[in-house]
Amino acid sequence: MRTQTLPVILTALLAATEAVAAQAPAFEAVSVKPSAPDSKGSQTTSDPGMLIARGVSLKQLVEWAYQVTPGQVSGGPVWMDSKFFDLTAKAEGEHSKDELLRMLRPVLSERFKLALHPETKEMPVYALTAGPNRSKLQEAKGGPANIAMRLAPPVSDKDVTVEIVGQSVSMQFLADYLSGIFDRVFVDRTEIKGSFDFKTEVDLEQSEIRNNKRAAVIAALSDALPRLGFKLESRKERVEILLIDHAEEPSAN
Repeated sequence: MRTQTLPVILTALLAATEAVAAQAPAFEAVSVKPSAPDSKGSQTTSDPGMLIARGVSLKQLVEWAYQVTPGQVSGGPVWMDSKFFDLTAKAEGEHSKDELLRMLRPVLSERFKLALHPETKEMPVYALTAGPNRSKLQEAKGGPANIAMRLAPPVSDKDVTVEIVGQSVSMQFLADYLSGIFDRVFVDRTEIKGSFDFKTEVDLEQSEIRNNKRAAVIAALSDALPRLGFKLESRKERVEILLIDHAEEPSAN
């Protein structure tokens, strides 16, 4: 969704979704039900034939289906943030995660009577720009685009090394990935073409990882970006958002 500010331009994405809905593959079985009152936390997972969400709000489902940050979903009834659901959607055969998420959009329309449209709004973004010393970016050797983070053996009782590895990463893929981690829109302003492989390491205190894993991931990526030859600039830009026109609580199934 992006000008590239979002994974795809929302207006074109929504139009394309409507145009191909009849021909697109659909889930063969879908279950949506309220989460148990004592459920804790939210989780979304996927495999080549299934999407599973546990303890998620409708707003979170919209963010997942359209791959946008929380700030890019506006409007709708109050319960969109406060009521939580469990969703299981099974497909026939294998599909990529992107295909499964496209298949989720009509499910939200059918089960939640969801109606939305794109608008533009000025909001804070991070502009990803090209800095010096990009020697760690190597021409991609092939394979699906992916960024993985893993812990290397501890370098001391206090510190731990986080290894960050990228495969076939374009600048737009990197911006989209960072948007999902930081919950803030990243825009690609590097003017770097092509896809790259890379590997870098950063050291964190073990207490950082124990206390707040998400904050630790953000800290690791913030340290890694300059090492890879990138800079971040905080600025305001007009960004396309999804405005919720209508939604209803789903009936039990």
